[in-house]
Amino acid sequence: MKKFLVVFFAMLLVACGNQDNEDNTNSEQKSQESSTETPSDENVSVKFRNLDITTPEKQIAVKGQAAATNDVFYFKLLYGEEVAVDESEVKLDTNASGWGSFELKIDIPKNDQTKDQIPVLTFYVKDESGKMVNPNYVPVDLAQ
Repeated sequence: MKKFLVVFFAMLLVACGNQDNEDNTNSEQKSQESSTETPSDENVSVKFRNLDITTPEKQIAVKGQAAATNDVFYFKLLYGEEVAVDESEVKLDTNASGWGSFELKIDIPKNDQTKDQIPVLTFYVKDESGKMVNPNYVPVDLAQ
């Protein structure tokens, strides 16, 4: 009886192992096909690293590095639903690795509508139609 169980489980494991390989091959082929058919606006991207956000003298100071598709990214400052700083463009002077440094200084608006809200910086790029792509939301701690 033990021999029968060992043989049965061995055949079961072999059968399950072959099925996974076939599924992986099919899914790899499907992913390769879908990646070649992606529209051009999905090729627009932005990456950030080494972000340092401080709040000296009633300003928000942002330093960091970015790599954007066209060496341009955008940002705006929101307090809840209210736009405190309209969309602004940042042009990057990139090096050979594709990363460029940037530094922003944004005045902190003070009024009754913003005093109870947490400011959120939104960094993003735009596709060819001007639509926001790949937004990155960064809350700013003003209690520093």
